[in-house]
Amino acid sequence: MTRIEHDQMQAGDILEYRCPKFGILWQWRILGIHLGATKQEGLIEVATVMQRAGTDGQGRTYDPMMIPEPMTRTLDVIRP
Repeated sequence: MTRIEHDQMQAGDILEYRCPKFGILWQWRILGIHLGATKQEGLIEVATVMQRAGTDGQGRTYDPMMIPEPMTRTLDVIRP
């Protein structure tokens, strides 16, 4: 696996977060990159790699999910 720059990420890459306090690792596979236009939010479509997908109050799963692109900028990007 190779770490790459955020602006080079593409579908199939993995977003990774490691908790600095406990060392726990979370990973999400990038399914799609949907960059916004003027006055439109850019979104990254991801699916969890290491855990089960999250659920809402009624037990419906959210996998895959969309997250705002700026929230991914501090995560490591891994190319398998």
